[in-house]
Amino acid sequence: MKPLVSVIVPAYNLECYIETCLDSVLSQKFDDFEIIIVNDGSSDNTLGIIREYQQKSDKIKCFSYKKNQGVSYARNLGVKKASGKFILFVDGDDYIEGNMLMDMTKLAKRDKSDIVCSIKQNFIYKDKEELINIYVLSDSKTKNYILLTPGPTNKLINRDLLLDNRFPLEINYEDLAVIPSLVIQTDKISFINKNYYNYVQRENSITNQKESISKREDIFKAVDILYNKFHKERLVTAYYQELEYIYIKQVVQEMMKFYLIRDLSKTELRKKIKLLKELISSKFPYWTKNIYYVDSKFKYKMLGWLINNECLIGLKLWNKKYLKKG
Repeated sequence: MKPLVSVIVPAYNLECYIETCLDSVLSQKFDDFEIIIVNDGSSDNTLGIIREYQQKSDKIKCFSYKKNQGVSYARNLGVKKASGKFILFVDGDDYIEGNMLMDMTKLAKRDKSDIVCSIKQNFIYKDKEELINIYVLSDSKTKNYILLTPGPTNKLINRDLLLDNRFPLEINYEDLAVIPSLVIQTDKISFINKNYYNYVQRENSITNQKESISKREDIFKAVDILYNKFHKERLVTAYYQELEYIYIKQVVQEMMKFYLIRDLSKTELRKKIKLLKELISSKFPYWTKNIYYVDSKFKYKMLGWLINNECLIGLKLWNKKYLKKG
């Protein structure tokens, strides 16, 4: 009999973390699931630990790449091999709360949902924890879903949606290209105001490593893939404000913070500012009037103003106040 949920765990060189991750999944207060682990060419003892866990539990299936392919390959393979109606992604260095599957599947059944999202996230740092509330910005379920963080890991997702929306290969920020676009296929979305997912912040993880500028700029490709999906279905107008806000957050704000942290020269920083303005203005020429941006925190409105007016001195001061504080 097929399980209701397939928990997909991509793993690459996680010998110090994978046990905590698997223990958290296996200790769920819910039994109707399988675990699909994709060992993405690990060179440490990750695979050995996974084999030990397979001997303990018949819920675990493991598939391996001989060479590291990247998280998109791992997630796509996991979805292909899964047999559950729903998919839950758990990164191999993170861990989940014991009632996550029970609560999310219960809500999915009650509301007949294709997607269930948690609107809280817990970040685990070396010396502290930080619980983040993801604010509800719209009365529309689909619009709120687009505005949520684009990562797949705090969501229970109908597998059929992911079979039709594979993660793009050979780019970073692949989840941004896929996860928000699922509203094109469904409006059956539920939200739950609890935290179930714990993001362990590692210094050398994908999202924390000192990426090269070219790798970080893959985010431009990701948002364009996302935009083109909505454009193809003639839905840009319906979700104009939400797509515009994604560009503001991901292209303008996050990339500007990245450039500032890199301490670029004045010439290079000026070039990057012009690049960001061109990228967003080509699709959203009046982005500073976006309804979500106008209602955002002062520091982000200030950052947008400084970028739009190409104020290098102001950006350096903003960096000192908000990014280098503490």
